[in-house]
Amino acid sequence: HAEAQDVEEFHFIWMTRSADEFLFGQRSFSRIMSNPVLRKKVSLHLHLTQRDPDTNSAAFLFREAVKRQSRIDRQAYLEAYDAGLVVKRSQLPACWAHGAEQHDVIWVKT
Repeated sequence: HAEAQDVEEFHFIWMTRSADEFLFGQRSFSRIMSNPVLRKKVSLHLHLTQRDPDTNSAAFLFREAVKRQSRIDRQAYLEAYDAGLVVKRSQLPACWAHGAEQHDVIWVKT
């Protein structure tokens, strides 16, 4: 744990086709979130590449909810950035920091 205090930040990037695969990391995600030092230093970048089947209404509703929340979060990011409240690029989704208008990002502050 002493090493974790010496490091400024960690980025964990995981790309998968199926959201079910994120369940394999659930234990690690829980350990990160329950540790106050790690929670402030670890950024989880979880990317899902599979498209939802047209016939799966639950998947469609989930994606739409993510898109709507993403619009709200991106607007909050832009306002915070313009006000000078965001000082480190690691505090926000990298796609937004580089100017992309990605609409399926959830920004979770820990």
